[in-house]
Amino acid sequence: MNRHIIFVFLFVLNICNNIVKAEPLRSEQEIKIEVKILEKISVDIVKKNPVKVYVIGYNKNYLKKYAKKLLVVENCNEADIIIAKENNEQLKNTCKKKIPGIALNYLLLKENPNFIGALFWYKGRPNLVFISFRLEKFKIKLPKSYGRYIEEKIW
Repeated sequence: MNRHIIFVFLFVLNICNNIVKAEPLRSEQEIKIEVKILEKISVDIVKKNPVKVYVIGYNKNYLKKYAKKLLVVENCNEADIIIAKENNEQLKNTCKKKIPGIALNYLLLKENPNFIGALFWYKGRPNLVFISFRLEKFKIKLPKSYGRYIEEKIW
């Protein structure tokens, strides 16, 4: 009897853990908005069309479906910019050139010095932030319309 209780407890614990780690359900409209923002800032950063994008931990199909000016590449050395939802240790070893990145969560922006900005959702709204000294490091000059999204330091 005790084995059954322990088994049920572990099973329920595993389900709860998977629910906590799961990505929250988002509407097609939210995904489309996110991709359009990523497309706009990528073009403004790189200043070319199409922008070659290396993707880590993000659904590439979203970009292929909604972005007209982004071209997803499979090799980071061919990319103009990186869009990442998670940190990838392999990136440090496989990417020979320093490529600026857009993080899809703020923690990743804090962790990785090659990420110049972040686009993340908070309370159902997209939030955009760029770090000024990282923009300078990559010699990126954004249009003046981005002024209110540029921060001096990481909080």
